[in-house]
Amino acid sequence: MNTWVVGGVQVHAVEVHRDPAVVGSAGVADNRPVLIVGGGCEVGGGRELLVLSFEAGQELEYKMVSQRNIDLTIASKAKNTSKTDKMSERLELVMVYKPVEVNPYGLSTIEATCKSAKVKRKSFTSRGGKKDAVENLAGKSFTFKLTPTGKIVEYSELTSLLEKVGKTAFDPKKEGRRLVKNPDMLHDFVALQWYLWDSISTIKDPIKGVAIGSEWKALQMIPMSIHWPPTRETTYVLDEVIETEQERKAMIKSTYAISDEKLGDWPKPHSGRFQMKGVFGFLIQYRFLSIEGGGTQVFDLKRNLIEKDTQQYKMEVSASFMLPLGDT
Repeated sequence: MNTWVVGGVQVHAVEVHRDPAVVGSAGVADNRPVLIVGGGCEVGGGRELLVLSFEAGQELEYKMVSQRNIDLTIASKAKNTSKTDKMSERLELVMVYKPVEVNPYGLSTIEATCKSAKVKRKSFTSRGGKKDAVENLAGKSFTFKLTPTGKIVEYSELTSLLEKVGKTAFDPKKEGRRLVKNPDMLHDFVALQWYLWDSISTIKDPIKGVAIGSEWKALQMIPMSIHWPPTRETTYVLDEVIETEQERKAMIKSTYAISDEKLGDWPKPHSGRFQMKGVFGFLIQYRFLSIEGGGTQVFDLKRNLIEKDTQQYKMEVSASFMLPLGDT
């Protein structure tokens, strides 16, 4: 039986795209309401009250990047041979988040706008593909609601937008034929939005604050170009707090482990039955073998915002072809 192994590296990066002195500030000079999610100062006993602050009408702009480098090895057990091909795909986003309704004690509404979305892809065949569906998000907006702890609880507009854009990933087929989906990076877009504030919202008891060395966990989707992407357990650790006369920044480290646990509700760009276009359309019996790597988030404790978040990891996956391919 032929199998393939993906031994690629995946990178996610998020950073403030404009001057953080004016973006994401918690200032209240004009007495507009401010949403404080979690905390943002020392609470005694060496604990940090991690915070997100949103001021009504104030925009927060981020540049987001997701890049995947894939080594695909097709092995023949019969001849004890293997061949490796490479592909890569990179998504660059600029997102703007604007609080439109702030309630420090209840649900607050955030408007998100995708200013730009660009994908660069090098396929196994070296042929240029069609426009990635995620690029159709450029110029589109949606709103969602946050709890006082930073958890997204109402996201119907995001779901509706993803369903609409997700349809553009499919090739038009004759009636009665199975749908065929082109490669897209919509799962990457979802992960970059859905887990942006997970390091804060998954703290079990945020009011008590977090001590240096404390750990907490989150269950997250691993974006891949397959129908049902795998999940990982992310472990966050407050590694250190760096303090100068002008700045106080928390360094939050993250590590990952493959998980068999199913995700709860999350916004999905595709539904129903369809076939993937290209080599991924002929693979079955996925087995997610391992994940190695980690990440570092820089959290600004004075401005109460995520300044930068970089994750880099390598995942090994195996699968089988639908049909025997001889000595391929």
